[in-house]
Amino acid sequence: MPGRKAKFKQTSALAEGYESPAEALARIYGAEDFDLTFERTGRKGELVLEGAGLRAVLRVTLDRKGREKDIEQVEIRDAAGRLLARGENLEADVDRFFRELNRALDHYEDGDVDGALHHLANLYEDLPMRFVGTRAGDRILGTTGADAILGRGGSDVILGSLGRDMVDGGGGYNSLFYGSVEVKTRQEGLKADLSKNKATILGDKQEIRKFVELGGTDGRDQIKGDARGNYLSGGDGDDRLDGAGGDDFVYGGNGRDRLFGGSGDDYVDGGNGDDEVSGGSGDDFVYGGAGHDAVDGDSGDDTLEGGAGNDTVNGGSGADVVRGGEGDDTVSGGSGDDVVDGGSGDDTLEGGGGTDTLTGGGGADEFRLSSQTGADVAADFQPGEDRIRADVPFAELTFTDIEGGTEIRTSGGALVGTVLGVDAATLNDADAFL
Repeated sequence: MPGRKAKFKQTSALAEGYESPAEALARIYGAEDFDLTFERTGRKGELVLEGAGLRAVLRVTLDRKGREKDIEQVEIRDAAGRLLARGENLEADVDRFFRELNRALDHYEDGDVDGALHHLANLYEDLPMRFVGTRAGDRILGTTGADAILGRGGSDVILGSLGRDMVDGGGGYNSLFYGSVEVKTRQEGLKADLSKNKATILGDKQEIRKFVELGGTDGRDQIKGDARGNYLSGGDGDDRLDGAGGDDFVYGGNGRDRLFGGSGDDYVDGGNGDDEVSGGSGDDFVYGGAGHDAVDGDSGDDTLEGGAGNDTVNGGSGADVVRGGEGDDTVSGGSGDDVVDGGSGDDTLEGGGGTDTLTGGGGADEFRLSSQTGADVAADFQPGEDRIRADVPFAELTFTDIEGGTEIRTSGGALVGTVLGVDAATLNDADAFL
């Protein structure tokens, strides 16, 4: 479109839900109000996107005879002119560039903002680009082409996309998110291993380096961290996340997830759905979230909670604090001297090995006491509501008043457990046992 100059101003907020690179670029950099200006003179032209103190420039070069050649560069600068990000060596047909730009302008003249954004998106989609960040914290969005993205210094946020990309966060605390990638089925998703610097997104193999935080898609993701403390999130879908080494934060999101903290002192949260959640080695906090979850502390002195739903919670080895939360839960301390709390609901409590303290909480609870695993204490047994299940028949039990409660032993003298707040006469009742 030689000799033509077009300018418009869009004053309304960008429509929620757009995921095209052009729109997302504007939205990420806060360009709710922006000007789009294009003027072609000589052998160069510019497409300028401005808003919220930021300026994105798309440069077009021509050959010596003035014929259309290619798109040379995309730059994003702040109001002071400082470079924030750059895309170079774009493989794009300028005929297509002019065609899509003309269509975008026509839509704006007709008041069709959505249509204009659609055609602006076509200027960026499927183009291999090289993005270079700054030493400050950058936010960079890739395209569906084969991109090379370098965050350089600072804490960068990079939005991953399709294509055979090379993505390097550079120095700083860097984050890579694939949540904007659309999956067609719940079986598709991201497969990534930070320790191997590899990822596969919907069949496209990528190289990913120097990221602490990694977020998946709405499909079935498989994500593994590295030796550092990572933040891993699955999003929607049935995900498998492994924090590996370091003190990690692992979050499943929606779906039936399988989460593993790995080594280190981890925070593992299943989110919504019926999840399998394990802390791994180290002193972990493990939370099942909403749904009927299986929560396991594994080794270490862990704090576990099932959350909402009918959960199975096991402390594993170590001195653990184990809580069922809401729902009818099965709560076990595992080996070690544990604190076991059923929470609300009709719960089943078992100490496992060691000297454990069992608290049923609200509801009609079952306290499992054993002469084989150690001297457990039932802290809040309620006669007429709660029941005791011993590993020997009721007829072979003896009941002795002690200070603060009753001691239960076998006829051979082996200690079965201690019940606080209840005297021997009240407890010596077959109806109190299962």
